[in-house]
Amino acid sequence: MKLSVVRFTFAVAFTASQLAARAETLQIPEGGKAVPVGKDRVICGELSEGWTTAANRRALRPPETASATNRAVEVSIATSPGGCSRPPARLNLLATGPVPELDAASVSFSPDDGRVHFKGTRLEGAQIIEQVGIQTGRETCLAPTPVGKIQHCVVSLP
Repeated sequence: MKLSVVRFTFAVAFTASQLAARAETLQIPEGGKAVPVGKDRVICGELSEGWTTAANRRALRPPETASATNRAVEVSIATSPGGCSRPPARLNLLATGPVPELDAASVSFSPDDGRVHFKGTRLEGAQIIEQVGIQTGRETCLAPTPVGKIQHCVVSLP
């Protein structure tokens, strides 16, 4: 009986130590606006190519176009500029794809056909989330059709 208790304690301790070691992740769309890194936080050290920081080092902006070398990076943060000399905390940065822009006036729902039509830019991967009662579903625009400078997408709903 004691052996199983010891194993359980070890598993809990191991899991807790793994959770404590995880760094927070901040996701920002590439080409997006500057985003604060959090209250009482400053960025320490240099940033990867394309990432820029505000003069006070409390906000950062992702690259205009992310690449394999700067899409996901790790930076050091501290509670004040003076704290950067001590072992700092870590913050993971992830430049996501650009946010889709949707033309709200173009959205049409065809309940008889079970489809949603919409237009905009950067629609590939855009998702429609539907909720009926307590059930939710998620449908994705996989291949938008180019129409001039915009895209048209039709998503089928179940």
